[in-house]
Amino acid sequence: MKRKKATNQIRVPQVDVAEVRQQKGLSVEDFAQRFGLTPASVKNWEAGHTEPYGMARILLAIIAHDVLRPPGSPLPLVAALKVT
Repeated sequence: MKRKKATNQIRVPQVDVAEVRQQKGLSVEDFAQRFGLTPASVKNWEAGHTEPYGMARILLAIIAHDVLRPPGSPLPLVAALKVT
């Protein structure tokens, strides 16, 4: 059976991890612990040595969306991701 080609693609935006972390008022260690990341990964992303990918990138996009949304507004999880 032939698979259908996907017509929609989800694009996960780049996230400035340091900016998001600082806006949340968290240290690298606290940010990593709160969101299930390793401090080493957070440090490497912030230094530009590596980029988040996969589920980490999706999680960071959702966290960033939460930080930037107006206070009191609901958090639609899919709004952080762009479907094209």
